Amino acid sequence: MKTLILTTLLVAGGALTSTAAPLPQPIKPAGRLVCLNDTLWLHSPELNIKQAYRVSEADSVLRFNFGSINKPYTFGISNGKDDISFRHSDLPRVKVEVSNGKRSVNVYMTAFMNPESKFTEEHKLQFNNQVVTEVPEVYELTNILLSLTPHCRRTPGLLDMDKPYYKEVQQHFAQFEGSPLVDALSKAMDEDPDMYLSFRNSGFGYMFKFDELVETPDYKNFNGRLGIRDFKLQIEDFAKRSGFRRFYAKHKEYYGQLVAAQNQWVNLKDMKSWLEQRYPNRFNAYRVVLSPLAGNQYNVNTFESNKFSEAVMFVYAFDPAVARKESAAVTRYKLWQIVFNEIAKAYIQPVTDTQTASLNTSVKNVKQWNTGSDYHTPYETFNVYMTNALLALYMNDHMNATDFTATYTLLRGRMENERGFVQFGTFADEMLAQHRKGVTDANTLHSQMMSWMQTK
Repeated sequence: MKTLILTTLLVAGGALTSTAAPLPQPIKPAGRLVCLNDTLWLHSPELNIKQAYRVSEADSVLRFNFGSINKPYTFGISNGKDDISFRHSDLPRVKVEVSNGKRSVNVYMTAFMNPESKFTEEHKLQFNNQVVTEVPEVYELTNILLSLTPHCRRTPGLLDMDKPYYKEVQQHFAQFEGSPLVDALSKAMDEDPDMYLSFRNSGFGYMFKFDELVETPDYKNFNGRLGIRDFKLQIEDFAKRSGFRRFYAKHKEYYGQLVAAQNQWVNLKDMKSWLEQRYPNRFNAYRVVLSPLAGNQYNVNTFESNKFSEAVMFVYAFDPAVARKESAAVTRYKLWQIVFNEIAKAYIQPVTDTQTASLNTSVKNVKQWNTGSDYHTPYETFNVYMTNALLALYMNDHMNATDFTATYTLLRGRMENERGFVQFGTFADEMLAQHRKGVTDANTLHSQMMSWMQTK
C-alpha cells in the first residue's frame, strides 16, 4: 500500500517581540516528505488553495507556485528527500493541510521574506555611481556571535580562523561561549545549515540607535528565515554586557585596512563598466560588505526601488598581512573570482531567462556537463559555465599574457577537477574565441554558446 510519511515541522511561532523573555525555539527544516506515487492534496483556506498534485516515483523535485508576482508564495516538494518550503511576503504563519486521501497532516509554516529596499532620496544622493566597501557594525556583531557557536567552529569554510583577529574575538568574548543565545544559534544551524547565511546577513539590515537595534531606513526584511529579529533582546544584552561597541570602535583602523586592501586588489568600478558594456542590466551602486571573520560563503542581493538599483555583495575580507605566499597574479585571480562571480550572476541570469527554450534543447543531459553534487538543472549548469567563462574573458582583457596563461590554467583545473564541470575548458576556449572575434552582445554570446553545446 502506498504511504505518505510527513513529519510536521516544529517552527518558532513568529519573531521574538520586544516584550518576550524566553529564547525562541531553534527553527527546524521546513519538513520531511516521503511519498510513493501518491496524489497529494494541499488545502489552506488562508491561501485559498485546494489543489491536487500527482507525485510519481520518477519525479525528483516538483515546484508549485501560487499567488501573484507581488505576493508570491511557494511550496517545494522533494520526493524522498527534504522538504515542503514556504515563503510569503505578507502572512507570518500559515496552516496547510497535506493529505494523500487517506491520511492528513497539518503543517504549520512560518513565512520568511526576501530582503527589500526602500531607498530614500538621501540614499540615492549618497550612493549614486559609487562602489562602497565597508565592515558594518551590526554585521560584524552577527559574525562575532556566529564565531562563538560550535556549529561554525566545526564546519569548514564558515569562519576565517587564520587572521589574528579571530583569536582576539575568541579571547574577548570567551565568557559567552555556551550561553543560551549562542547555544540556540548553533542548534538552529545544526537543524538547517542555511540559517548561517540568513542570520549573518541580517546584521546588514540593522544599526544601533543608542543601545537598541533598529532596522536601517533603506532596507527591510534582511532578517530572512533566522535573524536579529528572532533574538533582538538577547543580542542587545550581549552587545552591552560584552562591550561589543567598544571592541568594534577599537578595531576600526584594522577594518579600514581590510577595506583599503579590497579596493586596491579588486577594481569593482571597472568590473561594473566591463559587464555593462555587454549586458543590459544596470546598477546605480555597488556595496561590498566585509567581515574579517567571514569564510568562503559569498552571496549577492540586488535591489531596485525609487528608480534606483543596487547590488549588495557579501564577500571574503582579504588581509595582505596573512596572505599565503603566492604570486600577485594568483592573489588577484582568487579575489577577482570571488567578487566577479557574484556580481556577474546579476547580469547573466536575466539574459539566460529569455533563452530557456534554447537552453533545454542544448543541455539535454546535465551529467554530460556537470558531474558535481550541486546544480542539477540545465539552467543552473549553464549559468555556472557562463559565469566562470566570463571571468576568463575579463582576465584575458586585464592581465598580461603570462599571468593570464597561469591563472586560466588554475581556473580550468578548479572547475573541471574540483567542481565537476568537466567540459569547462573547451567551453571557455570557445567563449574566448568568440570574444576575440569581437562578439560582445550578451544575447548573441548566450545563444552562440547554447548552439555550441548542442553540437557536443
